[in-house]
Amino acid sequence: MALMAKIVLLFWLAISLANMVQARWFERALLQDTISNPPMSPPSTPLMDVIHDATGPTVPSLLLKDTTTPVNLTFPTTYTNITTNISNSTTSNPSHLHRRQCIWNEHTLQWYCDFRLPTMYELVSHYQDGQDAGRATRESSVWFYTNLPMQPAEERAQTFLNILGYLMRSGIDAYSVIDGTNRFWLRTQRNHITSHLAEYWAANAVLRPGEDAGNVFDWCYYQAAAAATLNPDAYLFTRSDQAWRWNSVWQWIEYPQLARNPDVQRIWRIDPRPESPNFCESRLLWSRERRDPLPPMPWVCPV
Repeated sequence: MALMAKIVLLFWLAISLANMVQARWFERALLQDTISNPPMSPPSTPLMDVIHDATGPTVPSLLLKDTTTPVNLTFPTTYTNITTNISNSTTSNPSHLHRRQCIWNEHTLQWYCDFRLPTMYELVSHYQDGQDAGRATRESSVWFYTNLPMQPAEERAQTFLNILGYLMRSGIDAYSVIDGTNRFWLRTQRNHITSHLAEYWAANAVLRPGEDAGNVFDWCYYQAAAAATLNPDAYLFTRSDQAWRWNSVWQWIEYPQLARNPDVQRIWRIDPRPESPNFCESRLLWSRERRDPLPPMPWVCPV
């Protein structure tokens, strides 16, 4: 009996250690990545280089004053390996690449980017491209978070430790906007946008005067995560004793698209905080079988 107790204890210690390692990786992933262009073809490991505030990102008031007309976005169930009409030419001349995003050239070992924002279709394809670190499959669920402690770094690490611990204990294979696509492409694409805001604004007629191309890319990327998932179950990690902000990215951008994804049947709400009386209780937030109404969709990716 004592031997069995030791085995169980060692098993749970191993799980806790694995969770802690993953949480630390997530913490680093949320910080600005300073690695230069890789000297070889980017490996299939994802990263999100956007820092969220203490309770999750919100939609700026400028956007709320003039919202996009709601539409029901639908996408094909599966996507082929899309790279936006890349030329099959073996030349290293980037003029032969018809891009709408940053493209890795295997011959020159460099990224080539233009000033046009990636489309929603292309962003979805990044999530579903399993040959390039895409994690959206029928076996993997997508998870989101809002209204959870994200600052300082210690609280952020603990939050992710709690989330990853729940997923591991529950046997759920899941990904998020942090690790759903190729990290090198994501970092390169966003850095190129934020370094050339004026050029992107001039090249994209859909952007309104003063609108930040970097913000639009982020929101489209978040919305694409909701559109790309193929698993019937999705998860939201948030406080159970408090409503999330009405202008949160979850409410405005992710949740409406997730409910409109025909592959999504259920959205579960979970409070990962150990101090919560509802700690790790899984509650059904939205159900297609229940015929729950679709949440309003005030913003749609414009490209």
